[in-house]
Amino acid sequence: LASVRAAAQEVVEAGPLDVVVANAGVVARGYRRTADGFEMQVGVNFLGHFALVGLLLPHLLQGSAPRVVAVSSLASHAGRLGPRWLNAPGPGREATRAYPSSKLALLTWSQELARRSAAAGTGLLSVAAHPGYVDTELLLQGERASGRAFMRFAGKVAGLRPEQGAEPVLAAATVDGLEGGDYLGPRLGGFRGTPGRAWLGGVPQDPEQGHKLWDWAEHMTGVQVPAPFRENPGE
Repeated sequence: LASVRAAAQEVVEAGPLDVVVANAGVVARGYRRTADGFEMQVGVNFLGHFALVGLLLPHLLQGSAPRVVAVSSLASHAGRLGPRWLNAPGPGREATRAYPSSKLALLTWSQELARRSAAAGTGLLSVAAHPGYVDTELLLQGERASGRAFMRFAGKVAGLRPEQGAEPVLAAATVDGLEGGDYLGPRLGGFRGTPGRAWLGGVPQDPEQGHKLWDWAEHMTGVQVPAPFRENPGE
């Protein structure tokens, strides 16, 4: 997380901050670890964002209408939470679920951030978005060679253009009238159409899951959020 801490410091030194879009994402085939020992996809797609936003919160709260946008994925519905799925010890079934689980974790964290912000009255808006099914090279990253031709074909036939996939994220970052915890995506089944409210699923809306995930992420990253966002601010 050294690069995350350095990036946070650069952002603070650059001046006022209004919106943070948690959009970094990787798809990996096989099992790889980050420099800190995290499973690669979980480390980049979730824990890196948790750490970055946690480090930036004091600076972000100085703005008049601070906002955090978590970019999740349709794949989140195939994910699972818990250390077995988020920090798999090696290759196998757990590792294959790392990408969807990392996106489920990011979405669940976004909901928990919204709950804590509302409870503390911080004025921070925490929302999330997913782009739908977008025709980019990211679709091919986790595929074996035998599956890449099909994924490339499917992307061309059913996938959105990158600029279309960006629309829900842009809306989440800029549209007035959103509420904390809102989740946006393409209106038509999550695959096509203009941005609208998307289906969250049960796990992200479960406060107990959000609390456990938050505690685990703090333990893994060593980043503790400012007092207003802690369940026990005096700690």
